[in-house]
Amino acid sequence: MGTTEIVVVATFVVLLMAGLAAGIRQGAQHREQMARFAASHGYRPATGDPQLAALLEQVSADSRWRPSITLAGAAPAPFYFFAAQMRPQEATSRYASNVHACLVRNEGGPPSQVSVFTRTPGGDRLLSDRVELGSEAFRSKFTVSARDPRVAAQVVSPGIEALLAEHAAGRNWYITIDIGPRGVLAYSHWAATEADWDYLIGFTQRVNALVH
Repeated sequence: MGTTEIVVVATFVVLLMAGLAAGIRQGAQHREQMARFAASHGYRPATGDPQLAALLEQVSADSRWRPSITLAGAAPAPFYFFAAQMRPQEATSRYASNVHACLVRNEGGPPSQVSVFTRTPGGDRLLSDRVELGSEAFRSKFTVSARDPRVAAQVVSPGIEALLAEHAAGRNWYITIDIGPRGVLAYSHWAATEADWDYLIGFTQRVNALVH
């Protein structure tokens, strides 16, 4: 191996080790952040709770979830707040998003999943189950998908439209809401701070209160 090759390999190893060290450091910081958040709000640790996995299968059946740090709260309705890797069921294993999510239990949810998410111009054309609902202003900001359009029409009420319009005018994160038979799930990769997490939990609780 020549001098140039040795320098290239050594540089690669240094960069790899630096990347691993940074990842470990960020992971530790995130765990500390979640622990502070739990302590300040009285949430209990719930990592590995099998009930969360069961709920995700019913509320967000179109996605694969790998929750990591998970917290649970009880008011005003039982919920989980967690960090996770998420990818659509039809996507390859290489496609995954790191998100924070809140799932609020609701045993009176719709019979099948309805999803509402921030609209990506042009992306609507790729959806086979897109449902045209709401005002023109709402459709310019959000996309609705559902296997049963009749269920979607019942779920996406004027109240939910107004709440999402408020979100778009305020935080304006890219956000996804999955509403299913046993709960309401909202998640975003934009939720990075403790104030963001408070907002996400409160937002999900407000959506849940509008689902009948």
